[in-house]
Amino acid sequence: MIIGLTFVFEHAHAQFGYSNEYDTKEGVNIKYKYARSKFLNKESNINLRLRLENTTDEDFLVKFSIVYEKGLTQKLKSEIINIEIPANKSRTGKARGLNFDTGTNDMDYINSYEFNWDFDIFEVSKIKE
Repeated sequence: MIIGLTFVFEHAHAQFGYSNEYDTKEGVNIKYKYARSKFLNKESNINLRLRLENTTDEDFLVKFSIVYEKGLTQKLKSEIINIEIPANKSRTGKARGLNFDTGTNDMDYINSYEFNWDFDIFEVSKIKE
């Protein structure tokens, strides 16, 4: 029974917790996590999911793209994303389009020193009223 509950808790945490702190840029706090594209399916690809939190009292438009790297070689690049984030609010994960396929289902590779991701573009602008 305890093993079953531990298993469920670990998978629930992996699906919902954004515990990896990336950085804060121009008032936007960036956190991320890795999750399977299909819950509990170890054959499905691993996705990078972002949580962007506006820590200011002004509404922002955030424009960004992500690049995955293997060593020093660019592997994949996302499309350019534009997302509005109201003052003191956050935008999170799959429902907001902040979900990016890594192109692999190998978690050992994702956790290796060879795999890295970064922002190719990251621009924050105030939304004028």
